[in-house]
Amino acid sequence: MAKFLPILHRVKGAFNFIYLLATFKIQDYSFNYILLGSNFLVALLMWGLSVYTLIAFWKRSTNAVFLGKNYAILCFIANLASLIIGDFEEYGIGNLSRILSASMWCVAWYIYFSKSAQVKRLIPVLYRKPFKCDNYIIAFIISIYSLGIGLGIITQQYFTDLHEKNIVSKLHLGKNGYTDGIIAFTAPKGFTCYKYKNEGIISHTLEKGDSIHITITGGYDTQNTNSNFEYYWNNWKDSEMNDYANVILENNKYTIHDNYCHFRSIRYEADTPIVWSFALLFNEYSGKVCVCSIWSFEGTSNNINEILNSIKLF
Repeated sequence: MAKFLPILHRVKGAFNFIYLLATFKIQDYSFNYILLGSNFLVALLMWGLSVYTLIAFWKRSTNAVFLGKNYAILCFIANLASLIIGDFEEYGIGNLSRILSASMWCVAWYIYFSKSAQVKRLIPVLYRKPFKCDNYIIAFIISIYSLGIGLGIITQQYFTDLHEKNIVSKLHLGKNGYTDGIIAFTAPKGFTCYKYKNEGIISHTLEKGDSIHITITGGYDTQNTNSNFEYYWNNWKDSEMNDYANVILENNKYTIHDNYCHFRSIRYEADTPIVWSFALLFNEYSGKVCVCSIWSFEGTSNNINEILNSIKLF
């Protein structure tokens, strides 16, 4: 039995898929049932392939090594796709460190199946031969995976565009109301608002003299996590302010209407102290995110609460 333990250990990767089935949330798929359905089907197929591989090694079948190597390849592709997309969980098997660890294990197991003396004794190289149906099984799993992702992305984009056009066409903006087609907000009195587009992303800049500068941008993101907030925070931070000492004034999380807000405010100890307030709002129902970055001189009323309360991630 001991010689089968490495093979049995490998099958635990299949239970990752069972975990996904047990913990999924439809909003994680932006309510896209094609993506959800293809993920379920691939999960079931991968679980079946793992069991099939285990049985093949138990029986010392000629196709066992072929199945083991291809299972490792498929798992590696799935992990690689997660790394490319970059949509990580803060905890659980979707965590970045776990994905990297799983990817390395896939490589290690592929090398083990290819070079291990133990595997060669168990199933000699000259004895190895895949069954005719094995190639069809692997090809079918790859096809379902690729087709599911392709159709999911196409339909998601189509329904997103349709939804946005429908929302915008029915949206009645009040006085000083603005929208980029993704989010809407109301500019406080006394502010001048400009719309601009950079690399396909529409943003709004609000200014009040030289004392307050605000940028508001909408987008799509469902990762309402601390690590994702830190990612946005670091990307929006002004590197020119790094030479100044800073003090955290506020660092909170709360709910504004149906939006979950991460908020942080710091003061830079310049000759004239400058306050940077940064808010990241998520809406789990629409799958949208709003970035609100506010620079102001200390002691100046920046209308942050009024602006955050006006933001709609419809």
